[in-house]
Amino acid sequence: MIRMGSRIMMYVLFLMIPKVLCGSERQKVFVNLMDMNTIYKSGIDDSSHLSHAWIYDIDEDKMGNLWISTFSGLNKYDRKTSTFTSLFIDNNIKVSSSKNFFLSTQIDSEGKIWSIVADKGLYSFDPDQKIFEDFKFPAKTPGNPTNQSISSFFIDDSGEIWLTSTLEQESIGVYRYNQQDKKITAYLSDPNNSESLSSSILTKIIKDRRGNIWVGLKDGLNKLNPNTGKVTHFLSGNSDNLGIKIGRVEVLKEDNEGKIWIGTMENGLVRLV
Repeated sequence: MIRMGSRIMMYVLFLMIPKVLCGSERQKVFVNLMDMNTIYKSGIDDSSHLSHAWIYDIDEDKMGNLWISTFSGLNKYDRKTSTFTSLFIDNNIKVSSSKNFFLSTQIDSEGKIWSIVADKGLYSFDPDQKIFEDFKFPAKTPGNPTNQSISSFFIDDSGEIWLTSTLEQESIGVYRYNQQDKKITAYLSDPNNSESLSSSILTKIIKDRRGNIWVGLKDGLNKLNPNTGKVTHFLSGNSDNLGIKIGRVEVLKEDNEGKIWIGTMENGLVRLV
């Protein structure tokens, strides 16, 4: 996974401000942030081009390959050969189609690539088998979430997958999925419990080095203690905790010093100290 260090501002702003890629659709470009003198274009169906110019997320595997989420397809960039491989959930619908809209991507410790696909949910891709597989909640999961309800995810260092669900009011919550024993733990929003998750659209999720779960909302931020289930609320209308307005959270990252960085839609970049 790409970590935050000296390039924190550039990487966060890259994810926050897709408008820097504006222009006519086929002239948009992806800029390699690690080597600013290289530009990769989209629009031509060959191994030297991206499948689409709208970039939504990037992660790096152990071999140094970049996995790039785009509006139409998941792209693997091989640094050794300087070539792209475009991958699609539905191979019958490829370029310029939201049917293969990859929103976010993260690679687990086994090398499997996980991505959220718009209107479809969470999928994993096995680079060896070259197969996509959709995520399935275990039977009788509290809140009855579906794959399509997953709005964001995060894989922690132990391999557990943290998911947010927001499709239906009754299934708003955070889910902790253990890949080994296939067990799931739910942390649901409860309007009668002030220490539960906010009843809001959940946009992003990460786990910090202290074990806290940070959940971005359409109107603020929640911090979940997974051991107690208690939640601290940092909402747009609540100035007691932060003293600043957050609004809709689009990006959450932890830097090398353990500080949490929050990229918002309208209120800039916030760092928690």
